[in-house]
Amino acid sequence: MQKIVLIWVIMVRSAIAFIKKYPLVAVLLLGALFRIIYLIEYYHDPQWPQLLVDSLFHDRWAKRIAGGDVLGSEPFFRAPLYIYILGLIYWLTENSLLAARIFGHAVGLLGVAATYLIARRLFNTRTAVLAAIFHALYPIAMYFESELLVDSFFTTLLEYSVLLFLISIERKSLKSLFWCGIVLGLAAIARPLVLGLIPVFFVWHYFERDNIRQFSKKGAILALGIIIPILPVTLRNVTVGHDFVLIASSGGINFHIGNNDYADGYSASLPPPYLNTWEIKDIKYLAEKETGKELKPSEISSYFFGKGLNWIKENPLRFLVLTLKKWKFIFNNLEISNNRNLNYFFGTIGILKIIPLDFAIISGLAAMGIFSLLYSGGKYGRRAWFIPILILMYALLISLFFINARFRLPMLPLMMVFSAFGGMSIAEAAIRPSFNLKNTLTVAAGVVFLIIALLPVSEVNKDDIKSSLFNRANYSLSTGEYDRAIEIYQELLRQNPGYPDANLNLGVAFIRKGNPDTAERYFREELRHFPDRARAYSNLASVYYLKKDYDSALALADRALEFRPYLSDPYLIKLRANHNMGDIAAITRTISTAERFLDNKGALYLEAGNIYSSFEMYDRAKEYLLSAYKEKPAAAEIDDNAFRQSSDGEKQLQRIRARAAYQLGFIYGITGKTQESIEYSRSAIGLDSTIVEAYINLINAYNEFGKPDSALIILALAENRFPDNPILAGFKLEIEKKRQPLY
Repeated sequence: MQKIVLIWVIMVRSAIAFIKKYPLVAVLLLGALFRIIYLIEYYHDPQWPQLLVDSLFHDRWAKRIAGGDVLGSEPFFRAPLYIYILGLIYWLTENSLLAARIFGHAVGLLGVAATYLIARRLFNTRTAVLAAIFHALYPIAMYFESELLVDSFFTTLLEYSVLLFLISIERKSLKSLFWCGIVLGLAAIARPLVLGLIPVFFVWHYFERDNIRQFSKKGAILALGIIIPILPVTLRNVTVGHDFVLIASSGGINFHIGNNDYADGYSASLPPPYLNTWEIKDIKYLAEKETGKELKPSEISSYFFGKGLNWIKENPLRFLVLTLKKWKFIFNNLEISNNRNLNYFFGTIGILKIIPLDFAIISGLAAMGIFSLLYSGGKYGRRAWFIPILILMYALLISLFFINARFRLPMLPLMMVFSAFGGMSIAEAAIRPSFNLKNTLTVAAGVVFLIIALLPVSEVNKDDIKSSLFNRANYSLSTGEYDRAIEIYQELLRQNPGYPDANLNLGVAFIRKGNPDTAERYFREELRHFPDRARAYSNLASVYYLKKDYDSALALADRALEFRPYLSDPYLIKLRANHNMGDIAAITRTISTAERFLDNKGALYLEAGNIYSSFEMYDRAKEYLLSAYKEKPAAAEIDDNAFRQSSDGEKQLQRIRARAAYQLGFIYGITGKTQESIEYSRSAIGLDSTIVEAYINLINAYNEFGKPDSALIILALAENRFPDNPILAGFKLEIEKKRQPLY
């Protein structure tokens, strides 16, 4: 027993000695331990594969990059740096979600190191250790690190730009200033919002009392560093997209979302009828409809910036009230998410529940730190004030848009530096007999900010799990678990009968289960709550098409196109209805109209090719089918389908190309062009091996071409894959006859 106690004493002393000698390493190991536990818990949670909205978009875009679509074809709608790094990770790890999340935590730990280094440079080692512990154990930071979002990555870049800037001031190092510019430039191509902070960096040198020549030299070096990472992105946008987009074109619409008659300060929603269901196509359509001309992405962004500015000019009082509400959200303890109910998620992961840190504690201690600095008598120099000014400037910037937990995340590590300083200052004052009016006022400031952070936010219900139910139902719908999806949607609708898209998606689940009558009821319920919902009209049109009520189907499809003339499904329904009615003229008109509005025409051309093939108009059919077969994927950087769990644009296109190849193989076969029939039938099987008709085409083509052995090989493959197909059973005898020698 004494030996065991002795061993424990030695181990504890060794650990203490190690922590004293390598405090940062000790904190990083602590942070890594918590992150490993978090990842293990998360990995075994059903929510692990359920990527949501922005995470899903980043995932699909990165997979396209990993698959070879590196350059893209449109100006960036979103800043690209994080997505390209994610694409590299996917390329190296064969699309490993685990690897992507481990990378996020590694970047987060680098941020913890930056927090430590900033605090030690401004204050002392003890403050640095406490600040780093705050960051290492902060639950919301840990959460965002594991999501496929840019925010933690951007936060770490911003921290290192601050660290390098402080080094450049302290050492008067132009090299550090240049690298500060490089990191700021990288941060800008991760999130362009940082460009609004750059004036703080430039102006700060003025307060360093440099002469004009020194100030100009430093400004030029900093600017050069910033430009170097941004320039390739701009050149790529100009070259590929033929439009001068500095980094990304989403700024204008985000500004308009934050400043309009319906803005609530925290939702990423457009005014009705789009609300939170808006798409990139919608904003293009709206801008071009209101301006009456075709617009480039940069012009669309400028249009919505102007729209937001005009609203501010016309409604200065409402803008002021809205901005104050946003500041309330910025400094409140509530973590607002626009994709997932964070309160619900945190309740499912044990490691997140046991950590008592939250924003209220951090903000209260940070206020104490700032007051302590105010009363320090210049002991820590002017440079310490750079952090509070940067925090306030950042808060001002995000208040021009809308507020959620992701967007305020970059403030937190910088606040933690002052949280640690405030905590250490008050702790030292309490230990020593020096607690005076200054310390009393400092504690009072902390208490005030703590109370402000804990004030209730009536606009957001943190216990509302409806968004979590909706996400879970959507995931089940996308994976084909229709009964499970129906169960969750119905539970959601019991809580809120008018939850956006819930009735719509519930109807889709019933359609896929072969129950169009029930589906119709839910589509109509969606329209009762949202009379302008184009997809509800489109889905209703599909129900009436299935019922063979073609006139109603056409009317409902037209109604859908009144709201969103760039939706593909209503055109397909119209083509099918007119096909069944034998109206070739209407089919031609529908195709012509659709070609004007649709960017991605693969499904349209496949439908047109199949219809003209059924009319034995083979030349026209081949023209459309070849267009469908050659259709390129939608530009990954602006693909609306990538935001939806139930839709994978690349897989859909592959199926379209496969069906087009099969139909071409069929047409070439019956028109006597056997070699072409073989070529396209083989291509169809390569694209989608589940199309039994493509095997049949290929068997026939090989048989006709005088290659019965090849036909038998394909027949064997087909019989193995489709053992119950009656057509395949009759082929063998016919092929054997071809193989018999003639005497």
